[in-house]
Order: sequence, then structure tokens, then C-alpha cells
Amino acid sequence: MTSLTLALLLVQAQPASTPPPPVRPAFEPAFELSWSREVPLLSASALLLTAGLIEARLRQPSLCPCDAGGVPGFDRVALSQHSAAAGSASDVLLSSLILLGPLGVAAAGLPGGWRNAAELALIEAESMALTASLTETIKNAVARPRPYAYPSHATDLPAYESFWSGHTSTSFNAVVTAMVLLHDSYPREAWPWIAGGVGLAAAATTGVLRVAAGAHFPSDVVVGALVGTSLGLAVPLLHRRRWPVALTAAPGGLALAGNF
Repeated sequence: MTSLTLALLLVQAQPASTPPPPVRPAFEPAFELSWSREVPLLSASALLLTAGLIEARLRQPSLCPCDAGGVPGFDRVALSQHSAAAGSASDVLLSSLILLGPLGVAAAGLPGGWRNAAELALIEAESMALTASLTETIKNAVARPRPYAYPSHATDLPAYESFWSGHTSTSFNAVVTAMVLLHDSYPREAWPWIAGGVGLAAAATTGVLRVAAGAHFPSDVVVGALVGTSLGLAVPLLHRRRWPVALTAAPGGLALAGNF
């Protein structure tokens, strides 16, 4: 009897086993569409596109041959480049990124449901549309001659749309937008970074090919990459369910709290 009582006491004295921490799902819905965001963004895209089309109809190109001496040293390498194969390859890469961006984020968003997958694809498409519209407007406003126009007497308008590179801006935008959408939806996974690295390499290759084709100067490519990257970061941020930084109450006042 004494042994049985001692055994019961020992069992009761053992600490209760702590329950395992809840398993968080790999996918976390982090973005959403709303009219308060979509109307301004879509309106801006439409206005920019309209402005670009009006500019294209009104402007007249400055006929080349142009003075190559006025080209900055950093850009002169493009004056001797005229590869048609590079131009075709850049078209293929751009088309692939435009297609794979929405399809990739939609497929990755399926664990959150069909609506979430569609929302991610639409955010991706919206970001690319805004980038393309802004690019078209700037191209027509600046009317910079392309490298291949310098030794020629080109009179067609596309020959005077060098700044900035639309292939490069759209490529980088497609990749960076997808990277943000995938990383924030799968914050504990490594594969969004790997996929993004491959995409960035493809976008950079697109820019190099545009220079090799004689279609753009290096400065056109650099600025295009910066613009595409900036909009690729900004558009998903505007669609976040929770902003990454918020004001919260703190002892003695307010404080910025990270929400990553």
C-alpha cells in the first residue's frame, strides 16, 4: 500500500507536458485588392498611357545622323552594337518574364484560395501596366535617339525612344514585384529568394541584350532597372494587408513598430 501511494505521488509530482507550439502555415495571405487602391493606380496608368499616345502623335523626331561626340563616355559602347540576334533574344526574355510573373504568383497563391491567387496575379499585372505606361510617356517626352539611329537618317518615331529602356524596366518590375509578393506570402521559405535571383539574372541579361542590339545606351538600361525595381517594391507595398511599419503607443509618446 505504501509503495502504491508513493508511486501515485511521484506521478502527480511530474510536471505536466507542455503542448507543442502551433504550427504556422507556410503560406500567409499578405496582400489584398481594394477599390481605394485600384482606382488611383489604374487611373494613373490610363492617364500616363493616354499622355504617351498623345505625345507620340504630336512630336516630330530630330533627324539623325546625330553628333556622337555628345554621347557620354559611359554610353559610347552602344554606338558600335547592332546585333539583331540580341534584339530577338531580349524580346523572348521580356515576353517570358511578362508571362511567368502573373502565372507564377497565381500558382504560389493557390494555398490561400482561388481569390487570393487571382489577387496576386492582378497586383503583378497592375504593377507591370503602371511601369509600361510611365515608360511610354517618358520615352515620347524625352525622344532620345537610339544608338542605331546615330549613323543613319532614321525618321521613324521608335528610333527616337531610347530613354529609358522599356524592356529593362518591365523585366525588373515583373521580377521584383513577384519577389515581394512571394516572399511576403512565404516568409519562412527560401525558394522565393532563389526564384527571384534567377529572375533578376534574366532581367539583367535583358538589359545587356538591349545594349548589344544597339537599341539602348547603358544609361537607358540602368535607369530602366531602377524605375522597374522602384515600382516593383512600391505597388505590392500599397496592397499589403498590414503595413510593415506602424505608429504604436509607447511610454512617453509614440513609436514606430516593425510589422514584418
